[in-house]
Amino acid sequence: MSERGGGSTGTIVAAVIGGCLVLLLCGVLPVLGGVIYYTYYRVDPYEYAWGNQWYETTDWSQISEVSWGEIRLIGDPTNVYASNSTGATVTETRDKGTKVEYYGFDDTGTYYKVKTMSGGDGYVLLGEAEMEVYLGQVTVISDTASVYAGNSTGSGVLETRNKGEKLDWYGFDATSAFYKVRTANGADGYMPVVDAQMPW
Repeated sequence: MSERGGGSTGTIVAAVIGGCLVLLLCGVLPVLGGVIYYTYYRVDPYEYAWGNQWYETTDWSQISEVSWGEIRLIGDPTNVYASNSTGATVTETRDKGTKVEYYGFDDTGTYYKVKTMSGGDGYVLLGEAEMEVYLGQVTVISDTASVYAGNSTGSGVLETRNKGEKLDWYGFDATSAFYKVRTANGADGYMPVVDAQMPW
């Protein structure tokens, strides 16, 4: 009886010690893993290419040089300013419909930060551009729905879709009365919000 009792006690102690070791290792390894992961990306950073220039995302002074996506210019034409003021020098003008990558916003939140064609910094008024962010697909709920060239039912019709069809969706126009969508052949278009339903 005594031997069996001793055996049981030994097993329990071993299990407790083993459990402690496992818990200790499980607590330390993720931390070490995090340090290794962080160090790896500091030593061998992901680089972002724009034109002929390269930017390292781990150089925090250049973090604003990472593209946030595309904006579609809707000013006719759109001015690109040297700084975040309409009183600043116009460094270039771009045609309506041109898509450019943007790099966040200015401190006032009223300008997109972009790159000029020569690679310099520029600013575009928020009201003169629309973000190009894929948000999912809208589903046509009207029997038929037109996709317009502009955010007006008076603009040209690019295509007509039937009830139940889906289109890639990129947000709203400035009035929030139209979805910004893609046609079957990849053109930018606008569909009245009353004609389609969001994916949620």
